[in-house]
Amino acid sequence: MARADTLAWEHGLRGYDAVHLASAVIWREAPGESVTLATFDKQLWEAAPKAGLAIWPETPP
Repeated sequence: MARADTLAWEHGLRGYDAVHLASAVIWREAPGESVTLATFDKQLWEAAPKAGLAIWPETPP
């Protein structure tokens, strides 16, 4: 939850979007593998690469 709180403030995300982004970031950090976040939410789509995640779709929703 602390990571989601930080990401919410950093990227201006709503609650569940911040939790989704935090989950993907933590998942990426655990095994050291790349993680692709699939989203059609524009704010989450813009925040994901800033947090070090690949995104899908490649063009903005």
